[in-house]
Amino acid sequence: MKKEAMKVLDKANNILRESPLSKLERYKLIISLITYHHISYHQEIMGKRVLNHRYPYYLPEHCHFNNLVNSDRYSLKEQLISNLVEIEAENDFLNDIFPISLFQHLDSYYLVELIMSIHYSYDRLISDCGTQIGAFLQEWLSPRVGNFGSDLPVQVAELMLLLLGLKQNEDIYDPSFSVGRMLISPKSFDGTLSEYQGFIYGETKQLDEFWFARVLMILSDNFSVDIRLGDALLKPQFKESNSYDLKTFNKVVSFPPINQKFFNHEEWSYLGGKRTAFGMPPKGNANYAWLLHQLAALAPEGKLVTLVSSQMLVTNRAELHIRSALISEDLIEAVISLPKILQSSSVDLCILIINKNKSEKLKTLFIDAKYDYLQSRRANELTREHINNIIKTYNEFQDIGTYSKVVSLDDIKAKNYSLAVKEYIDNSPNKKIIERLKHNHKTFKEYSFDSSLVLDKRAVLSMRRVKAGAEAKANSVFISTVQSRNRVLTSLDELTPQQQKHYIEVQFNENIILCRYAKLYLDSELGRLSLEQLSTGAFARLSIKDLHKLNIYVPEKSEQLKVLELANKLEAAESTLSRYKSDLITNPSSAPEIANQTNRIIFDLSEISDIERVKILVEINETKEIEFKQFFFLKEQDVYNPSGKVVRSEDEQTKVIKNIASFLNTDGGTLLLGVSDSGKLVGIDREMSALNLQKIEKYLKDLENKVTNLLGDSISKLVRLSSVIIDDKNIVIVDCIASPEPVFMKGENNKYQDFYIRRSSESEALYGYELLKYIEMHFKNK
Repeated sequence: MKKEAMKVLDKANNILRESPLSKLERYKLIISLITYHHISYHQEIMGKRVLNHRYPYYLPEHCHFNNLVNSDRYSLKEQLISNLVEIEAENDFLNDIFPISLFQHLDSYYLVELIMSIHYSYDRLISDCGTQIGAFLQEWLSPRVGNFGSDLPVQVAELMLLLLGLKQNEDIYDPSFSVGRMLISPKSFDGTLSEYQGFIYGETKQLDEFWFARVLMILSDNFSVDIRLGDALLKPQFKESNSYDLKTFNKVVSFPPINQKFFNHEEWSYLGGKRTAFGMPPKGNANYAWLLHQLAALAPEGKLVTLVSSQMLVTNRAELHIRSALISEDLIEAVISLPKILQSSSVDLCILIINKNKSEKLKTLFIDAKYDYLQSRRANELTREHINNIIKTYNEFQDIGTYSKVVSLDDIKAKNYSLAVKEYIDNSPNKKIIERLKHNHKTFKEYSFDSSLVLDKRAVLSMRRVKAGAEAKANSVFISTVQSRNRVLTSLDELTPQQQKHYIEVQFNENIILCRYAKLYLDSELGRLSLEQLSTGAFARLSIKDLHKLNIYVPEKSEQLKVLELANKLEAAESTLSRYKSDLITNPSSAPEIANQTNRIIFDLSEISDIERVKILVEINETKEIEFKQFFFLKEQDVYNPSGKVVRSEDEQTKVIKNIASFLNTDGGTLLLGVSDSGKLVGIDREMSALNLQKIEKYLKDLENKVTNLLGDSISKLVRLSSVIIDDKNIVIVDCIASPEPVFMKGENNKYQDFYIRRSSESEALYGYELLKYIEMHFKNK
């Protein structure tokens, strides 16, 4: 049904693509013709009824769409315009519904094609879709022109209306007419909202939005709507009789413009009335002007659901005064953070729920739904599951893991009346990573950056914004306030005075933590993510207040010194390897010597952890000294797609041991099992499972037995087997030391006769004279 409707609309749009009309003009023209056909269709069903309460329009019979189609094609354009002029003259309700000027300027060819296309498809379409055509039209327009207004997705509008608890016949007011407009075509929603029959009030100052809302009323056969053209902030349309006060409603919903310019502050003050009950909105920005307007339109027992920017919930000065008043009056029932859902903006949005009849007094529910969405090509989407989860959590009004938290009024006041969801609950993937990484530090002491704590219980002695030219304090690091730079320094010498002003100096207690260790910690994944989590502002800038929330995990000073020593080794190795890489590009003929030097550096880092060494080897990729294999005992197809009983493959084992032999006969090297040729860590866990091996020790023992069987017992001192777990995957490390004498491998006749060496990143067999020559040259000094 919906698919057929979309085809009709797409076909109509394609007819006009070559016309001189703009995109918006094309859509208006298509919609107006569909509206004309819709009116004619219902007029014919009703027969010659006069104007009534259900259909506030009447078409003369000679103006019906069918009569237009049957007219001469050469005069069809003139006939259409004549019909529309007469229809509008006879029906105040249809005044300005049809863009007559567009029809006048459009070539007759396009017009005839369009009218015929709509005519021959509409009858079948309307019988299938009924009044849902309005809902389908909104969905069709959404990715194209933002629904002739805000680009609020239908799913988010449905979520807001469900949170509002709207009853079937309950009236609703939307001062920006972006959410309420969706209810004109209630079939666009699933469940309880699909049968909504209440009266809808709304106003807009945008002519196109006003026009489209009236079109939807016609296409949906829903005339329980009072939509007015006007500026809700400066010229509100719904007022009490003989009063400046606004008409009040029990349910208010809206998605007002975000960060709208607000120049008429004095006029607002004059027209304020009840809108100033919680304070005056700030000059220049209308966010709080919209919120105060909605509050003034809210009945004493009413409920308001509005979409706001997250930044609006933490701003200070005049905004703080208004927000603190709302919180102190216990009006804020819930705040729900949402993913980025708009195509036209990347602003972070939250749903703010204000309830004058809260069931949970002196409490506010915070829900972090920012990371729950379905990623699509155009924009992030809320699925039915996401919507149901939010509604269920809101109705239950309780703490749920990292997803929701009920916060007392006193706790909100303690955070300077901030309503930022992140202040109270954090469901971000980064937060979960941080919690996992913290596990590695569980044996260390945890210290706060809060410099107000007792001296012997804090790691930080002081924090201050850097002033150009000021002398740095001992044992300090400098943290950038601009998070996009993500820089932590131990000296500001490399920065200009202007750049230095964007840093915060943090002086550490030397008895607890060394500044160089603090820098390593803050530069690590755990430190970096922890810093990113601190800022709640729109521009991701860190403040001293933010840093007070940071904790750091610190080992004893002796352990810190060991870590720093190893870090220095790694930095030296990194610098040398970088130079080798540059030399390799400059002089490719130096590759053999650089390979040997690189290999020595890697193995000289004796104190480096196996996990880090594997990561380094994978980063370097396969070389003369490095080889990757996915599995040892089984073929890849037997691991991923086994058929019948799994049998260990002698061929696969032989291939791997050839590499080990070639390392021993050349300059040594490392073989990694559980790593694909492309350097992806796949692990040997699937292979172990296929072999029914429960423990890694058994895998290593079988591997060792096979190696010694094919290469001889004497090589046991030259080959070291070990394993590590990286990202929950078992990786086997086979370290090979260059042998002082030739190593032969068992061949087909079970004799030690095959000899392999390493050339580039491949193993190669040597025979005859070449074999003798290699042994003479390679092993003579060993």
